[in-house]
Amino acid sequence: MRTRSRLLLFGALLLCGTGILLVWMSPLLLAGRMYDVPPMLAARNFAASGCFTLMDDLGRFLRPDLLCTLGTPMPFDGRVSIVLLGWISQWVPFSSLVHWSLLSSCMALLTLLGWWVTMADLFDRKLAWTSSALLAFMPFFWREAVWLDYYSVSYVFLAWSAAAYVLLHKRSEYLALLVSGLLFGLCAGAKDVFLIFLPWILVSYCFSHRAHGKRVLVAMGIFFFCIGLVYLLPYIGDIRTLGYPVNYNLARIWPGAAKLQEAFYLHLYPDPYTYLFNRDAFDAQFLARYADMSLLEKLRIQKSFISFDVGDFGLVPFFLNGVWLFLGALPTLFQQATMGGVVLWIFILPGVILLLRERKTLFFFLTGLVLSAELVIRFVLHYSRDHIMDYGWILALLAALGVLSAGKSFAASQKRFSVHTVSLLIVVILCLQLLQANRVVFAHRYSRTFVPQIEEIAHMVNTAPEEAVFAMGIGSSRIEQVAQQSNRTIAMFDESTVNQLLHEGVFHDVMELYDVTHFLGYSKELQERIQKESSAYQVLPLPPEAAELHVTPVQNFLLHLIR
Repeated sequence: MRTRSRLLLFGALLLCGTGILLVWMSPLLLAGRMYDVPPMLAARNFAASGCFTLMDDLGRFLRPDLLCTLGTPMPFDGRVSIVLLGWISQWVPFSSLVHWSLLSSCMALLTLLGWWVTMADLFDRKLAWTSSALLAFMPFFWREAVWLDYYSVSYVFLAWSAAAYVLLHKRSEYLALLVSGLLFGLCAGAKDVFLIFLPWILVSYCFSHRAHGKRVLVAMGIFFFCIGLVYLLPYIGDIRTLGYPVNYNLARIWPGAAKLQEAFYLHLYPDPYTYLFNRDAFDAQFLARYADMSLLEKLRIQKSFISFDVGDFGLVPFFLNGVWLFLGALPTLFQQATMGGVVLWIFILPGVILLLRERKTLFFFLTGLVLSAELVIRFVLHYSRDHIMDYGWILALLAALGVLSAGKSFAASQKRFSVHTVSLLIVVILCLQLLQANRVVFAHRYSRTFVPQIEEIAHMVNTAPEEAVFAMGIGSSRIEQVAQQSNRTIAMFDESTVNQLLHEGVFHDVMELYDVTHFLGYSKELQERIQKESSAYQVLPLPPEAAELHVTPVQNFLLHLIR
């Protein structure tokens, strides 16, 4: 009987997983292509060279054969993701975006399976099924399920880290923490942002197990040792040669690595040349413009000044900027592009009350995890973008608790309906509503896709001589995508920078320093100025943006079925 039950459960999981996978992939199947190029340049470079590098000391994206000789150590996070994706690229070429999207969906299914196991052990199978269904179709998760980035990898290890603990801690607390710690180390190594969970995990574990005395310290020692061991493993080469791991997040705490802290300088400066050679002038101009900005504009830009130590800002502006960023992050909890709108909150709020009433320890752990993460992100790191993908799974749990509570209440008042029937009906309605929200989100993404243009530019770049160096002015993100899809050296030069170099009369000197031979992605007027300066440069126009997708009658029917 038990074997039959397990087979039925396996069949149900397999059937649901296949159905979810098909729904996730439906926008890609209908459009015939991805809406964006996933960020895998570091993985491509590692696969090609075995080195963790993106650029040289001039800020150029290097062609693969130059990476180990001219490349500088990459100061960004995600080395576990880089190694894993680089290894997978033996079978999946980086040019095959559809296959990478399918891989991302498979990783998301592994995440959901780990989540299901955790919820089934912590609560029961009803809540596991309900929360998994809601999480699968929440827009922030669906995006990660089809657009491969480091979150896609880290989610798998995060989910199974939790599953390992809940499955093993009844047998042995130390064994559970050891396995969970190793998996969490892989999670943090895949995406650094999950390190922000550790302070609250330490505090909440020590408080909830305070009756165990010194054994708590031993337990946490095992957990944190395993995390540190796995996390630092990809940085062994850096530590051996430089004395510290090359990571801009760790540069905040690691002695001697402070210069890495500004590795994400393209968030403020238009291109590497400006940051490396013209920073003082740019900072002075920016501060002059800052004085004339409105209050709202100043609040928006202050985080960049704080991150790059531009100007003189004391503790009060530092704190107020954190408040501004914290308040600015709240709307993402209700937006269509992240949560599918406000509908889920009808069930999240009752779920909060129910969890507080019935599982206080778990309630304070989860809510503390969300709050502490947001405080670190906004007040310490001063990040402005939404980070709901870090803890959105907690909202899925709370919504599921609210759904089951509503089902019980309705079934109690209407004896003709069972709890299962009512709960299932609510879940189906919510999933359809989330499907509608995702339909709008993906329609917006596909309406402004640059993928065909990026692929055409990459083809143009690859037809140039091997020694060619391209200067591009199409934005740092798109330039990185072109570099990922091509095999030539590319230098970022914003149009304003090129105009300034021409005006100052140092254009040829700078282009000679960067070995530039080709220009692509500049306005017609600037193209003419460059050609007048020298006929030695090849100036290429951008290929046209993608035409509208051709939609068959069947596709049109399906697209209009849910909207």
